[in-house]
Amino acid sequence: RSSVRPCVRWREPALMLELLDLRQALMRAYDHCLTPVQEASGLNRTELDVLLFLANNPAYDTAADMVRRRGLSKSHVSTTVERLVQRGLLTRSADQADRRTVHLSPTSAAQEAIAQGRAAQEEIGRWMLRGISAEDQAALSRVLTQMLDNLRDFKS
Repeated sequence: RSSVRPCVRWREPALMLELLDLRQALMRAYDHCLTPVQEASGLNRTELDVLLFLANNPAYDTAADMVRRRGLSKSHVSTTVERLVQRGLLTRSADQADRRTVHLSPTSAAQEAIAQGRAAQEEIGRWMLRGISAEDQAALSRVLTQMLDNLRDFKS
């Protein structure tokens, strides 16, 4: 007996299109708001994304975490981390319990770009959620979390 689940026909194609449109609109807004940060800091998009990921997610501080959580390729993360270390914007430290694990941490030299990037992220969040009540935001969060959990289980 196969462990592969059959694909079920999507019952709400309009919802799927809305989710895809939301993703595309969010990425356009994100690009628009982060471009000035990139220009001011001299960082490319992947470098800024790595710094913001590490700053915003202190529990996920390894290259493997970025690959897993952000869906970035190993090669992009590896070369980006190396560039950031060489520029003095990131430090590496070996895990005390497992020397194979390398933790990454933004340096003080990266803090201005991180602050500007976070401000851009907050602007996008405020704009996207304007007019949506706190109750509806909480419900949206619950639904999105459940959808993500469902999708993470899909292939297992």
